[in-house]
Amino acid sequence: MPNRFLIWTGLCLLLSLLLSGCGLLKNKENPTELVEQFLYLEQQGNFGSSWEKLHPEIQQYWPKEAYIQERAKVFMQIFGARQFEYQLGKPETIEEWTNPLTGTTFTKVQLVPTKITFSSAFGTMSLLQNYYLAMSGDTWYILWDINLRAPAHSAPAPFINDGQDSGNPHPQ
Repeated sequence: MPNRFLIWTGLCLLLSLLLSGCGLLKNKENPTELVEQFLYLEQQGNFGSSWEKLHPEIQQYWPKEAYIQERAKVFMQIFGARQFEYQLGKPETIEEWTNPLTGTTFTKVQLVPTKITFSSAFGTMSLLQNYYLAMSGDTWYILWDINLRAPAHSAPAPFINDGQDSGNPHPQ
């Protein structure tokens, strides 16, 4: 009887090693789910854990402690926002995207436009931000289009139509 137990244990161990080696058990989460996880952590004020989902290039630009302090400062201290809601736009595959911060070119990037809405000391506000997701190894990471050489980001955030008219009543 003990021999059968050892044989079954060995077979199960061998099978799990084979499956993980084939990539069947590796982390291949959906990029949209990654943005959902990231924003959920940000909603909770858990900026340290959300930072872990950023691509190493963004982590290098924003060291963890600085990121935590700045995110809390911008949302909580400056805007006075204690909570926010978000809406994800339709994901889009970009064949080739260059990070304006580093010049690194990524292929097969997923663009997830995002609208974050919160109440602030200045009234209800919405921010549009593009989330660029790139694979590094077998894991998706978040990138932003941070451009130090220009006041605006590299590509306009696509408008997310939520059924409300949010246009400018006084176009120029």
